[in-house]
Amino acid sequence: MSEPDTQMCCWESVSCEEFSEWFDCDGRLVKDVTMRQRVFEAVVDPSCRRRLWKFLLRSSPQHSPSEQKNFDLENRSQYQALCKRWENIDKNVAMPDDDLSESPPYMELSDDDDGDDSNYCPPRESGLSQCGRSLSNPFPDGRAELDRSRSSDTGGVEPRHKSPSDGNVVLSAAAGLLEERSRGRARDNGREEEETDDREALVNGDEAESNRQPKCECDFRRRSWEDLVDEDGRALLSILEFPSRVFAARQPLELETGYAKDKRIILRDVLRTDRNFHYFSHKRNLRKVHRILLIYAMFHPEMGYAQGMNDLLARFLVVTDSEVDAFWMFERYMKDKRIDFMEVSMMRKVALVRKLISEIDRDLYQFFESSECHDYLFCHRWLLLDFKREFTFQDSLRIFEVLGTHYLELYSDKAQVETDKAIAKEFLNEG
Repeated sequence: MSEPDTQMCCWESVSCEEFSEWFDCDGRLVKDVTMRQRVFEAVVDPSCRRRLWKFLLRSSPQHSPSEQKNFDLENRSQYQALCKRWENIDKNVAMPDDDLSESPPYMELSDDDDGDDSNYCPPRESGLSQCGRSLSNPFPDGRAELDRSRSSDTGGVEPRHKSPSDGNVVLSAAAGLLEERSRGRARDNGREEEETDDREALVNGDEAESNRQPKCECDFRRRSWEDLVDEDGRALLSILEFPSRVFAARQPLELETGYAKDKRIILRDVLRTDRNFHYFSHKRNLRKVHRILLIYAMFHPEMGYAQGMNDLLARFLVVTDSEVDAFWMFERYMKDKRIDFMEVSMMRKVALVRKLISEIDRDLYQFFESSECHDYLFCHRWLLLDFKREFTFQDSLRIFEVLGTHYLELYSDKAQVETDKAIAKEFLNEG
């Protein structure tokens, strides 16, 4: 039986209009097979990736838009609860003493040129307070210099130089602090406009920027817990607060299994996470990676942290630009991927690669055999990170989508029958 003629459309693009055709009027995905085939064959519009990946990873149920909104708010509430519990526990867990140095690596995450993560506090190390070193001066233009202190007797604000004649300095500094906070929202709006200009420059291919670092197609707009939540959403979040706290309290927790060691490894890896990519040149985004990995390691003691997880998480954070969505995508992805971090499972995959090469490229297989390359360990990183380090960041997103479809063209009568069944099922769903 001859193979049917096929038209490869690898260079065609899936537009937002075509993407919307895969859903019914209620927003439910009804053309799952078509979606996976088209994503396998073509490039997806980057603006559709955030929603697409939720379906590829099965991290989002097929709900109507209103149900999806409630589901997203529940995820946000649960992540908030996990984050609060992690903060309360993590501050009492110090990293090993051998990490002490004159310039601890966590200091590279403590300052940001334009970050909005003002409540972030670096991880503790033995013998050092959490915020033992002063941050950059937040009051420019000759305002009174202040040290941020966490001691209870100072109330968090203390003038660096005090004298009887400088009694008004404290009041003026406090007034400046209040003024700075009241103008925070206006600054954020201004930053949003500036970042919009930066984003347009990236999309338009600004030559100077492209020579300096890769472009990022992601929206750099800052997100906080209150962003994009209307009055009904805030009411639902208040209702979900207690059950989310119960959810967080029920998560497994074993600090004696190596969480302190995980903290050290995570910090080292975060500082190396795609630093040549524009999105991670902002320290606020590195702090998101740091926080997500620590929370995952704490509440998944049976797995903990393994090197390479930061590379897997980076893709989710860039595509979603949301700490909450990135965490739940990563958590769902690791349910299937965690087995690859175990030696037995990875060696089985490597053996399958060897068998596959022997079937599809006999000459290459013979070359490896004659070169006494029998273990195929060179492909370990390919399989573990889904080829992330072998291609550019943008290309790695495309490869991840192809692998995530779990779609494979098979030319046989049996495969055609299965395809016809899937199409018939889609037709029934539409009816």
